Amino acid sequence: MAYHVEECCGEPFEAHQATLARNFSAVRPDDGSLTATAYHECMNIRWRVPAQLARKHEAGEIDTETFVSRVQNTTTRESQC
Repeated sequence: MAYHVEECCGEPFEAHQATLARNFSAVRPDDGSLTATAYHECMNIRWRVPAQLARKHEAGEIDTETFVSRVQNTTTRESQC
């Protein structure tokens, strides 16, 4: 998944990322992972929701805060400027 974002950092991006991760967790295909690339001006932000992590969240094995934190820990940023 690739998409454009208005904010690349901080609370606005993290809130947006958390919403997408939770939504994916609820509707993901079997053994499906999400790999996302967000674009902001000349910044590429990549992050993942591994299938196993989403499965654990949906099964209630990990709470939402832990789930979101683990997803956000996959985030990398690369300047294209």
